[in-house]
Amino acid sequence: MTRPSWTANNSGALTPELAAQFRPLEVLGRWEAIGQAGGTILRDRLWFFSGSQQDRNDTRTAAFSARPLTSDEPFASVTERRVIGKLTAALPRAIRMEGFVARNLTDASGLNAGPLVEPDAMTTNDWSDDIWSVRFLGAPTDRWLLDARHGGNHRDGVSGPATGRRNGPPPRVDLVTAVQAVNAQVYSDWNSWIRATSAALTRYVDGRAGFGHELKAGLEYERAGLVDSSGHPGGRLYYDQAGQPFQVISGTAQPIAAATAGRRSTSRTHGVSAFRSPSTPASGSTASVASRRTTRGIARTRSRRARASPGTSAAATTRLPARTTAGTTIRSSPASPHSARRLP
Repeated sequence: MTRPSWTANNSGALTPELAAQFRPLEVLGRWEAIGQAGGTILRDRLWFFSGSQQDRNDTRTAAFSARPLTSDEPFASVTERRVIGKLTAALPRAIRMEGFVARNLTDASGLNAGPLVEPDAMTTNDWSDDIWSVRFLGAPTDRWLLDARHGGNHRDGVSGPATGRRNGPPPRVDLVTAVQAVNAQVYSDWNSWIRATSAALTRYVDGRAGFGHELKAGLEYERAGLVDSSGHPGGRLYYDQAGQPFQVISGTAQPIAAATAGRRSTSRTHGVSAFRSPSTPASGSTASVASRRTTRGIARTRSRRARASPGTSAAATTRLPARTTAGTTIRSSPASPHSARRLP
């Protein structure tokens, strides 16, 4: 656990002007907990290891650094949780297997907190990261070794408004006062994954005068994918000037579901790699020869924006007269996907 008084300040040599700009991080609270356990499940056959870690950091954002701290001031909070579990097995006939699973979770809130950001416009962030791997080692004889592996990584991320506010109300930003209100400006989702499988077969060959060689060949296959989407909550972003409606940016002029608002892209790749390493010295200091051939293919990328109804642009910008109220119906111009139009 860390107390605010433990935070050091290394800006003493700066001028007062620079010291005011480069203030040390103000820690409101910080703690960490770690636990580990491991041991034998079956004597000389099966072992386990597990571990967990959790920490939390509460800090003042840079936007508040020049202001006195108040009891109701919003702050940035990041909580991280990590767990891992591993098994190792030694089976008969010179076979060894091992595998692990790990997961990281991160929850963050208030990262955009500031004097000009109203509570409804603050963002939340949730990330998860899963990693796993399995390995098989087998030696049917003292001259052959098979090494096979499979593993992957899966990552998810969500950023934007609080839960239940993605469909609206739409956010507002005042261009004169710079105040952000009503909702977070942007949401974004992303999902990525990697799967990799490999196998290698090694042959040990004895040579003369105590020298030997390794003959190794193998195959690797990998797949990867990425899906991401982003947009404005409620499908629109309003700009005001000194409290008066001025402009609206719309992903679509129709009521839309959060899953289809804004932009969405998909990317997938596949790769195959074959390798061989002939006449690799097992001892001594002679040179080795190796070659590898990699083929990449089936790479696809797709990007799309939310569909708009006939006569409506997919991403339109409409200027609002000063007399227009927030409840006025807005029609997007069909002339261009990024057109600007002043209402009559």
